[in-house]
Amino acid sequence: MPAVTVRDLARNTAAVIQDVEFSGRLAPVTRNGKPVAALIPVDKAALEDWLLTHAAEFARAAAAADADLAAGRARSAEWQRARRPAEDATGDGAGAGSESSPKHPRGPIASTDPATLPAPRTAIR
Repeated sequence: MPAVTVRDLARNTAAVIQDVEFSGRLAPVTRNGKPVAALIPVDKAALEDWLLTHAAEFARAAAAADADLAAGRARSAEWQRARRPAEDATGDGAGAGSESSPKHPRGPIASTDPATLPAPRTAIR
C-alpha cells in the first residue's frame, strides 16, 4: 500500500485501516513527506499473545493471582464454575439478598472459605 499522509489518515481513517487489514500490507504514514508512523495488519491471535506476555500491568496482576491461588487465598474460575451447579441444585444459591453474601458496590467480595462464598447470580428470564 502506498504511503498515507497524516491528513488523509485523519479524514479517511476507516478506509485506510480497511485497506491495511484486507491487503495485509503495511501503510507508512507521512507528515510533510517524511515517515512518522506505520499502520500494519495484525494477526489477532499473535497480538493477543504479545499483549498478554508484554503488558506489565497484566503480567503483575497475573503473577499476583497465581501467588494467591498457590497460597490458597483464592479459588480458580474452574472451581467456581464447578461449585455453582451443585448450589443451584440444592437451592443454596440464595442470591443477592442472602445473609452470607457480603455487600460491596461492585458485587460480592471474594473469599477463600467455601462456606462464606457468595451465591451465584441467576439470570431473570
